[in-house]
Amino acid sequence: MELYGNAPSPATRSIRILSLELGLECDYFEIGLGATEPWLPEPLNPECRSPMLEDDGVLLGEASAILAYLADKAGAIEWYPEDLVERAQANQWLAWQGSRLAPQVARLAWERRFAPATQQNEQHEQGAELWLATLLKELEQQLQARSWLVNAQPGIADIAVATQLDDLQTSGYDLSPYPGTSVWLEEMRSRPTFTATIHSELSEDATRP
Repeated sequence: MELYGNAPSPATRSIRILSLELGLECDYFEIGLGATEPWLPEPLNPECRSPMLEDDGVLLGEASAILAYLADKAGAIEWYPEDLVERAQANQWLAWQGSRLAPQVARLAWERRFAPATQQNEQHEQGAELWLATLLKELEQQLQARSWLVNAQPGIADIAVATQLDDLQTSGYDLSPYPGTSVWLEEMRSRPTFTATIHSELSEDATRP
């Protein structure tokens, strides 16, 4: 298998973490996001989706789909349960992360870390903060009642959400008003796979997830 992605991306990182957790052999190729940086060749990935997984001719380009595929490929029901209700709950949190949380995390990261001074927009930053406050209350309600998002151990939804929140804190967002979420995030961060995929510790020519 080959994974193409951008190391600082929470989506890319989530796939690398799961690959390590599952012990899957997966070569990693860093691609750029700028106009002058290396990008995926269009014949391989005409829509230029990132991250993108290639597995013996199978191409997948959405992080949640890749996480589910890898868990199923490895038969890792502890990470992605077979039970109908638990799998639906995992899918619910994956969708929540992808369609609601991730866009606001990216929006805040752009305004606080990446936007040139001439392009910074205080209203956009404040809008992201307001949305995040609402979303994090939803997450906190879930994590006040249980240790993990779906069952009695971490799953792919936990990885997907935790990588987003780790990036959110890199942008200087304060999670202290959400104690259940903070404890859960520290539990996720304590896993060796999270430490192994911290962007600042990755070499430029890393070849394994």
